[in-house]
Amino acid sequence: MKNFINKLSDKQDYYAVIMLWLVFQAIWIAVFGFDFQGESDKYITEARLFIINHGFTQQRYIFYSTTILIIVCSNLIKMGVYGAVAIIMLINLCSYLYFFKAIKSFYVEKYPAYLLLIFLLFFWPYQRWSITLYTEGIFYSLVLVLFALLIRYRDLSARFLLALSAVMTLLVLTRPMGVLFIVPVLMFIYFHLVGRQKVIFLIGLIVGLVLINQVAQVVFTTTRDWSMVQALQSDIIIADKEVIPVNKNIVITQNPNQLYQLVFYITHNFSHFIMLALKRLQAFFFLVRSYYSTAHNVFLLAPVALVYLLIISRVNKIKKAINKSLLVFVVLSVVFFAVAVALQFDDYHNRFFLTLMPCITVLASAAVFQIKSSEM
Repeated sequence: MKNFINKLSDKQDYYAVIMLWLVFQAIWIAVFGFDFQGESDKYITEARLFIINHGFTQQRYIFYSTTILIIVCSNLIKMGVYGAVAIIMLINLCSYLYFFKAIKSFYVEKYPAYLLLIFLLFFWPYQRWSITLYTEGIFYSLVLVLFALLIRYRDLSARFLLALSAVMTLLVLTRPMGVLFIVPVLMFIYFHLVGRQKVIFLIGLIVGLVLINQVAQVVFTTTRDWSMVQALQSDIIIADKEVIPVNKNIVITQNPNQLYQLVFYITHNFSHFIMLALKRLQAFFFLVRSYYSTAHNVFLLAPVALVYLLIISRVNKIKKAINKSLLVFVVLSVVFFAVAVALQFDDYHNRFFLTLMPCITVLASAAVFQIKSSEM
């Protein structure tokens, strides 16, 4: 099988990727069906109101607009929610083709790229979102494209920067958490700058931090059923629980700036923050949930534990194999998502962690397979 895969031509590779994607999508559709409930209903409703009002009902929906506008377009051409999910699935397929192209050039041999592809497609907690109208359907696809773009980096050309800017813009307009990739991407660029270019980088970093602040300000001040104050006063570990325990002993500030509220909370309630942060990070990194069955938790934890084991046991090999800029991007991405979870809560369906699946699995693969480090 290994030799057979390595002999496939480029065109045959892409046909194989399409067939694999179709097989796994068919399996997950047969098992789960299309999901138009839960959060999907929120975006379906907003899309309907967008057509009526010619705009968003709340400013925060700008940062979920990619999915909403896909539903709007599908409704306008009379394809409805099934047309919208078909568009999202097509985008997902295209993202996998681009990601496969990148990781195939990443390894000395071709078959590791297939193994990594199959792993992501088979891991249904990650792949199932492509058959829903949750924003993760687009968000995960864009993360695949972003990571592939960084893997394929050759020089800091105008074309590369334009493509990178476009993907980052779409990420931020798909989910607010897209801003968490801003600093990791800027640091990736930093390692390819020389001389005075690094001064210009500081300007970009300041703009990025301002954008993170503005997105946090909009999202947390325009969400009717949730606010930063609620988050800080709640002993919440995982979101979407029926009961949110409120701790009235927490010292908070009424300053309207959301990031200032976070800093104030940490500095004035440090022991409380550390206690909750450790519990949230445990949920974030190990994925298991009390409301899942034992079999389900094993299915979640086993592959992730294998990935961790490979990374920890072969960290020196990984550092030698992967270019420093890409390694910094992956590490910072994990750090920023982990910090965000520690400050707020983890997701009911592990969606924050799953965002990073392509990054950490490629990192683990570097511990096992030979990589073309000289081309990075």
